[in-house]
Amino acid sequence: MDYSNMTAQEVLQNRRTQPPFEIPADASIDMPVPDAEYIRQTLRYRLAKAGNTGFWKRVSGIVLEPANPFNTKAQRRFRQEANVLIALLLLTFSIVAFFNFSATLR
Repeated sequence: MDYSNMTAQEVLQNRRTQPPFEIPADASIDMPVPDAEYIRQTLRYRLAKAGNTGFWKRVSGIVLEPANPFNTKAQRRFRQEANVLIALLLLTFSIVAFFNFSATLR
């Protein structure tokens, strides 16, 4: 059938009014739903399975860009989000320091 010249009326006339197959009435979807205890046990298992990488390695993994696999001696740079956060913290600290110093001089 040539669909290039089909009109909207023909599409509406040829559409299916029933599903392509019958769903049995006794069909049931037996899908297990995890409860909170199962999630907690799974989380503990996965955390215990992972090695303790240490606090500084975890922080550097969050703050620094991933290491370059082609140049292992290349220095890792700060992520853009870390740069913005550091700039905001420095700005906040400088504003607080400015107002504290100006209040003590009066």
